Amino acid sequence: AGIMPDMVTDIFGGENVLLGLLNSMCDDFILFQVATIAAVIISLPVVNIVFAAKGKFRPRTVSIINLLLKLLTIPVYIMLCFAPVIALIGSVWGLGIALAMVVLTAVAVLVTALFSIPAVVSNAHHKKIGKGAAFIMGFLSFVPVADVAMAVVIIILSNKKNAARPTQ
Repeated sequence: AGIMPDMVTDIFGGENVLLGLLNSMCDDFILFQVATIAAVIISLPVVNIVFAAKGKFRPRTVSIINLLLKLLTIPVYIMLCFAPVIALIGSVWGLGIALAMVVLTAVAVLVTALFSIPAVVSNAHHKKIGKGAAFIMGFLSFVPVADVAMAVVIIILSNKKNAARPTQ
């Protein structure tokens, strides 16, 4: 019965095999899209870190880009902060929404931190900061409020001239 021919229905309970196959393909395609976007988001900072370590970036330029990225994400953090509160007032589904917002906040912190590492590496490569300071600044880039302050400090330090090396 129905529009679909009998050969596309499954003999085990009469489910439509074609619709099940299409549904499975859509789920796999969405998973593929999410995995592709995640791979791009993770690989871009890694490539930038490699280029920064090789000295391909000017410290000031990469530091300004880092600070702009941090400042552009502040409204996202504010939205992600208040959305769970509003969701919890709403309904039982609010708990799921609140949990999703916590996960999105963690992902946003991770992505912006990964994009700030090239600024730290570039400044360390060009001797604007020491290795100890680079380690501390790299760690602080994963702390939500300290990362913006650290981005400002990196810009200030990227302006300084390298210390004159004694000639031998």
